[in-house]
Amino acid sequence: MQFDFALTNALAGAKAKNAKAVKALLDLDSLKLNGEEIVGLKEQIEKVRAENSYLFESDKKAPEVVRPTGGVAPTQTTEEAFGKMGYMARLALKKSNPNLYQELTKKEQ
Repeated sequence: MQFDFALTNALAGAKAKNAKAVKALLDLDSLKLNGEEIVGLKEQIEKVRAENSYLFESDKKAPEVVRPTGGVAPTQTTEEAFGKMGYMARLALKKSNPNLYQELTKKEQ
């Protein structure tokens, strides 16, 4: 009971995503509880982490996903770009920058 508690805490400290899956890969018979420390566990965790890194949380920050906006930014809108815009892009420009939209529509006529 005390061994299981110590093992679960050690796996949580090692940032195991699924303690049950990591336990299945450990050689539990070779591990010994010495006070509050499990002798030989650190080495086994390092080996499991090297072979199955997906079972542990990464210290690296996950990449930030940025989605495209789907339109031409008003600061980049030229007469030529405005002429090539479709209806939805022009509508988005009209909502986001009505002054620029008016200026470009006057030039177009």
